[in-house]
Amino acid sequence: MDPKSHHLHHARNAIYIDKNFCETFILYDVLFKTYVKQTENPIYGSFNNPIPKGFWDVQLNEFRLLKKDIKESKSLLETIKFIFYPPGWKP
Repeated sequence: MDPKSHHLHHARNAIYIDKNFCETFILYDVLFKTYVKQTENPIYGSFNNPIPKGFWDVQLNEFRLLKKDIKESKSLLETIKFIFYPPGWKP
């Protein structure tokens, strides 16, 4: 395992979302089936538009968006899905 594999974790391609968490050893990624090899060029960036600006805005933006989605959810099941489904999930 090397940084070439971990950098995919930061891509927004659907196949790389929630994959390759480990930076050095792939043991946990293999164990939890989150390891993936690069099959297409990664696209980096935010799902959000506009992109947050400033350190704290970047750190807290996803939590703000999640809070908004949870507030607007129509059921408990939808709320749970917002929390546990991949980024960008919508009903």
